[in-house]
Amino acid sequence: MVNRVYARNESSWEKLYAKSYKSHKNLWVKEIAKGVLLPPAHWQENTGEFSGGVCDEKFQFITGLQRCKPPGAGWYGTGRSYEVSPSELTYADEEVIFGGILINHFGHFMLECMGRMWYVLENRSLSQPLVFLTVGDICPWYFAFWNLLSIPRDRIRLIEKPTQFRKVIVPEEAVHSWYYYTDKYLVPYAYLRQSAAKLYSGDTPKKIFLIRGKLAQTATECINEDYFVHFFQDKGYVPVALEEMPLAQQICMVAHADKIVAIMGSLTHWALFCKPGTEFIMLTRTGTDTLLSQCLVNEAAAVDWVIVDVSMSFLHADRSYGVCLLGPTVYWQNYVADKYGEAAPPMTGQAYHDYLLAWSDYYLLPMNASFGNSQNFTSVLHAMNRELHLNDVAIRPQKHKDNFWTIYEYALALYRQNKLLSAWDEINNYEQQHNKRPLLGMLLKAYILRTQKRYVSEVKLLNELLEKYSGSRDVERLADAHSLLGEVLRMLGENRSAVEHFLQSAELETDSSKKAVELSNAIFSANACEKNTPQKMENLYKRYRQNLQVLAKTKYPQPAWHHDKIRVGYLSADWRKHPVSDLISPLLFAYNEQDFTVTVYQLNGCSDSVTAKLRTSNVFWRDMAGKTHTDIAAQIRADEIDILMDLGGHTAENALPVLAYKPAKIQIAGIGYFNSTGMEECAGFLSDVYCSPKEDSAYFTERMLRMPHSHFCYQPMMKMPEITSPPCQQNGYITFGSFNNFSKVNDEVLALWRQILEAVPNAHLLLKHGILGTAEGVDYTRQRLKKMGFPLARIELRGYSADYLVQYGDMDIALDTFPYTGGITTCEALYMGIPVVSKKGDRHGANFGYSILANIGLEELAAGTEHEYVNLAVSLSRDTQLLQILRKTLREQMRKSPLMDVKRYMQDLEQIYRQLLYA
Repeated sequence: MVNRVYARNESSWEKLYAKSYKSHKNLWVKEIAKGVLLPPAHWQENTGEFSGGVCDEKFQFITGLQRCKPPGAGWYGTGRSYEVSPSELTYADEEVIFGGILINHFGHFMLECMGRMWYVLENRSLSQPLVFLTVGDICPWYFAFWNLLSIPRDRIRLIEKPTQFRKVIVPEEAVHSWYYYTDKYLVPYAYLRQSAAKLYSGDTPKKIFLIRGKLAQTATECINEDYFVHFFQDKGYVPVALEEMPLAQQICMVAHADKIVAIMGSLTHWALFCKPGTEFIMLTRTGTDTLLSQCLVNEAAAVDWVIVDVSMSFLHADRSYGVCLLGPTVYWQNYVADKYGEAAPPMTGQAYHDYLLAWSDYYLLPMNASFGNSQNFTSVLHAMNRELHLNDVAIRPQKHKDNFWTIYEYALALYRQNKLLSAWDEINNYEQQHNKRPLLGMLLKAYILRTQKRYVSEVKLLNELLEKYSGSRDVERLADAHSLLGEVLRMLGENRSAVEHFLQSAELETDSSKKAVELSNAIFSANACEKNTPQKMENLYKRYRQNLQVLAKTKYPQPAWHHDKIRVGYLSADWRKHPVSDLISPLLFAYNEQDFTVTVYQLNGCSDSVTAKLRTSNVFWRDMAGKTHTDIAAQIRADEIDILMDLGGHTAENALPVLAYKPAKIQIAGIGYFNSTGMEECAGFLSDVYCSPKEDSAYFTERMLRMPHSHFCYQPMMKMPEITSPPCQQNGYITFGSFNNFSKVNDEVLALWRQILEAVPNAHLLLKHGILGTAEGVDYTRQRLKKMGFPLARIELRGYSADYLVQYGDMDIALDTFPYTGGITTCEALYMGIPVVSKKGDRHGANFGYSILANIGLEELAAGTEHEYVNLAVSLSRDTQLLQILRKTLREQMRKSPLMDVKRYMQDLEQIYRQLLYA
């Protein structure tokens, strides 16, 4: 039988949860003529209380924020007024509603700062400004809450100066976190659940573990949370980091869960969004945690809660700040025995080490000097801290130090905690002590090298692994090794070798779904291979189609539905910060709403600011992250989509197998991918008259849907920097450059770049990409360039940086890659005033550069042959006056071109949609 509380202070908890906190009082609403709002000030260190709040014109206190027991308002509460002179007072001749005092602490915002929202929601006809006083900076999530409450942002006022209004309407707080709550306290949370459900329809696991994030941690660090995450993962719980999701998704995650686990604090206040009866396991982070306010929340939310004391801190700990150690206490062991009928697993010694290190780091901070001095053991702290830093290694499990599986599991746990050096040492020490190199150990070391961005070392290790275990029966791990090797070779520009390893991985894979991923990887990499042929690509497509047949996708029958508006669906994993996001906003914001409806199928699980911006469009949004291909197809079918466009092709996280079900009436592809899907179920591929001179292409299984101008519309999502003068004016030499993904830079491309440098004396070449930001990447690239005869003194290699757009100012002329040309990279260079020399190709994806240049009136910069490519670059380098003119005019030239003409683009695209549907 599971008890309610497993804690050292069980009796204290019993007293707290034995009483009821529900009040049936009627809440008052006061109207204060000439009411004054006083921002919290005059903080009292001994009580943590502020003065401020709402008062009348004579500065008689009306209300503020009650947070603790009387007589004071308590920590961060506001329980008394203060006076200001008339000159310090701002006057506003308007009537406002007092919304409350906001605390810059997300847990307390949820717990207490929503206490007056009942009045606003019950009086929707009112339109007066909603005013708030603040303590500290405002968390950006607060505005998301108000938005879900259907309160427009322009109605929200944050008062930072003493202000007198004509009238202040003051509703009473529906909660006092030490005493009571009323039914009206739950009004905003119910409204938020309903609003969230309308916006989010994606996956919601039934059992979740809420991971502490930045907003949840505040000033407290909890060591060893991973122990509990892994324990509950084994019990079927899904770890969820709420703050990485849009607010609507966060609320739905909690509201739809049947069972939840969280460290007590802000995350356990999310119980307010739970459905009644939800099992909520709350793990205390200090042994003194007895939260009356949490008992109040648990009762209000009607959750089935259990408290388990997991604090193992043996040095000073506070629930509000500092460092805590979590682990398998006797209370935890009792809970596990009662709940699961088993023994709780032990934790590793690494947790003790991490705790001591973090604890001593924290209390040696200058802001905590008073604590150390008060304890009179600062010198002890320094000595302990020094020794911990000098001996920063994992404590190995001694009991089974000769058992590889124990060592491997321990090393894997360290790897998951991003303790890469410690994980490496565990495997390495085992190999040296036993003169063995187990396959799993080598594979884990390859993952460590990948995370460390030591790509060349990774290639070497994986080649050794595949040679040593070529005949192994562990085909699953061998398939993984081939896939890893293919990926790193592609990053290094070794695309032909990458294709071979992806194909070997697919051959070894026993899971057809994983096999499909590896075949997509091979097809994607093949696009960058020079001198590729249609037959080679068709062979790859054939293997992909055959694998889909093994997956036995059952096609939907051709539908007979007819709608007043054409229903268009877009399927992609790139609704986020990604190059493709610069091309897709017109699809959502500029479509003809009289004739079309649009539905987005989001495959990416992580959302960001770009996702949030795109979601403000007037479209239907379906969150499909984590859904099976069958489920995604069923959703598309249920939405009765007329035209489905896949935007991802064979790129990462694609859902191409969905098309095999034929859920939409017509299925096409394009924009986010540059070559054929190879699927018979895909009827067309979006192209243009420059990328595809004919409707048929030997490289495509689809018919080319040729736009009259550009097949995409460039609309940069980020603010673009100002344009600078050509660097040749100051340098005295021309700088060629390429910021393209280095996987596109094959030897044929490099050979032409070398010829250009030979023909332009003193010219420099600037290359920038993520792989060039690592020591191994730089060394590998310099060796490759040296082998091809490049003058290394005139080559500059730079890694990725957030200011990469500004660094276009260090380039005079951009050189495009081929046959896998630049897309967004080319647009960005041109928008920064840099002319781009490109080369035409024999298929859609090889003509991206040509299409972009032709659409902005610079068709002459697209060479027809390799010889022309070199001559164009050389000729352009000699006309510095033209370079200066282009620097000043290119951006405006682009803005006025079909490449950025949103209205014309959407008219052309929607005409194609009509032709597809009604032809």
